[in-house]
Amino acid sequence: AAYWRWIHAMRQSLGERPEVEVVDLGPPPPPKGLARFTAKLGGGHQPFDLSTTSGRTRYADHVRERLDEEPADVLFAPVASVALSSVRIDLPVVYASDATFKLLATHYDLGLSHTQQRFRQGCEQAAIHRATRLIYSSSWAADSAIQDYGVDPERVEVIPFGACIEEVPPREDLAQRGEPSREAVRLLFVGKDFKRKGGALAVKAVELLREQGVQAELTLLGCVPPRPQPGVTAIEYLDKDDP
Repeated sequence: AAYWRWIHAMRQSLGERPEVEVVDLGPPPPPKGLARFTAKLGGGHQPFDLSTTSGRTRYADHVRERLDEEPADVLFAPVASVALSSVRIDLPVVYASDATFKLLATHYDLGLSHTQQRFRQGCEQAAIHRATRLIYSSSWAADSAIQDYGVDPERVEVIPFGACIEEVPPREDLAQRGEPSREAVRLLFVGKDFKRKGGALAVKAVELLREQGVQAELTLLGCVPPRPQPGVTAIEYLDKDDP
């Protein structure tokens, strides 16, 4: 879900620039005729599945048709290694991501089979070497592209993605509370995955501070610890689309 929010925010931001006209490629349309009938016989229609050869071929044909209708100067592919590896078009390509597949496979339990991992790794390799320029949101990800995939550093830019919110509160509004009290330490942890994001470390920090007599309080936003802890308040989730 976070990826789609980023992509939507990037698309909105690019579309607001007067010198930029955005051509939305979108997913390919559902199959028609015999292809639609065959899909139903196969147990249902999957309208956009790039893990299959037929899906990748259909997507590549769709991209070429869209660009024939509305020619473009640059192809911008955010978080789209599988899609980018499926197309062959003569355009400069800007590929943007917050991580490489090597980093994801190392730090996340993706639940992929060996075959699926080889497929994703191959797509990442193809997309990275297909791109004219690569944008990563951190040096951590950019360094992986250079070290793990052999990318020329001259092709890589580090540009933080920022917060995908439409209205950013003025700094003055956020500072209205004044200086925080030095007698208390109020900590905020934001993350949906308590274990992987390091929630236990944040809770332990509060525990150690309170043992030393510090009035420490922690608010967890997006997740709940396995058991209640003194000084820890959990707020499961806040939807930015709900004012």
